[in-house]
Amino acid sequence: MGDKFGEVDFNVPASKRQGLAFKGEIRATIKLRLPDFPNLFATVEEELHITVRKFFTETTNKSATIIGNHEFNDFDNLVDSLLTGDGRPAARASRSLYEHLVNYCEVASSPKAAERYLEHSAVTADLLGNITHGSRYLRGVTQKRERNRLAKLKRDALPRLRRDLRTSGR
Repeated sequence: MGDKFGEVDFNVPASKRQGLAFKGEIRATIKLRLPDFPNLFATVEEELHITVRKFFTETTNKSATIIGNHEFNDFDNLVDSLLTGDGRPAARASRSLYEHLVNYCEVASSPKAAERYLEHSAVTADLLGNITHGSRYLRGVTQKRERNRLAKLKRDALPRLRRDLRTSGR
């Protein structure tokens, strides 16, 4: 590994350099010191996936199901970020997991909060309908289908969004 920073001594572990490291070094450290770590994490993640899907499909609280799905996806992102040494995405995913836990506890303990969470799904649909920047990488029929799907998502959410904005005052 080259010393692209000039002043950083990569012979000194990152923990002794006030956290100065780069992804390649972190990946190499994991591979060298914890060679079974990726396989172990994959096994844990697979078992957790089964447990989460079973738990969240058996609940009658649709809000909890949605939050559980988001939580599992963010956990998957956290694991990927940890295994590749991506510190900032790992920190963001970790914070998201905490936020999901707070939201889950709220909707699990309060039917009114669960209902309010579902009422805001139109806002999410409207926001998703605006995310078209990735469609420029698609071509032909695939691009047209994706644009139509997003437009329909946004169009279908509009009446609910307007109603929710009137009732909540935001």
